[in-house]
Amino acid sequence: EMLMNPYYSICGAILLAFSPVPIRVSILAGASGGLLKYNNVNPRSALEELSAKDKISQDKAETAKRLTAAQANGWENLPIFIGAVLAAIQAGVDKEALGSACASYLACRTVFNVSYFIGGAPLSWVRSFAFVGGMGSCVYLYAQAAANYK
Repeated sequence: EMLMNPYYSICGAILLAFSPVPIRVSILAGASGGLLKYNNVNPRSALEELSAKDKISQDKAETAKRLTAAQANGWENLPIFIGAVLAAIQAGVDKEALGSACASYLACRTVFNVSYFIGGAPLSWVRSFAFVGGMGSCVYLYAQAAANYK
């Protein structure tokens, strides 16, 4: 029921865009020697500082970089989704179709984040297909809004 409400779907999309942050902070705080030693004054430079001091493994550094990229992609993608949802609502798109497209988008963004976090060559293709699926949901909503425009 919650996914059928497009406004809850927007909330979910915001949370998915943000979700890589606490995992990244956890990784970097662990490499820093604890949360209190983590550079929260300038968190964007924390990874570079830890790498320069050789305090983080290459594997964890790569994971942190992927999480940063996943977060950035989430924020870049979010306005497209919000616009699609609001256009569909304004144009009176069928609620079931709207809810299904929102659920599809959220599922794709979840797969996108998880596959980015885990990483590896095979999952990079899963991530790319999830990205395309999420964008497809947005295009579908814009097309439905256009079809219903009066």
